[in-house]
Amino acid sequence: MAASVLQGRTPAGSGAGNPRPVGRGPAALPAFDRVGRLLPAAVRGRLQAAVPWMVAGVGTLLVFRGLGLGMPYLSPSTAGACPHGVS
Repeated sequence: MAASVLQGRTPAGSGAGNPRPVGRGPAALPAFDRVGRLLPAAVRGRLQAAVPWMVAGVGTLLVFRGLGLGMPYLSPSTAGACPHGVS
């Protein structure tokens, strides 16, 4: 893939031929804006206060998952992780 990029070719599936490679994200932004305006100010304030805590919680879960501590429902299973028998 790196060689094709260095030679000026774009890898397959890179979105180079797609005139709108950004997806549907920009189209969803006005909808979020309208929904936000419909919510009362108190609810918006509580959501804005909760977002950093949710991000920190997801980050903590990802760190624990990456450590591979063997915790049920949190750590990835190692069964079949190396199909070639190399450990």
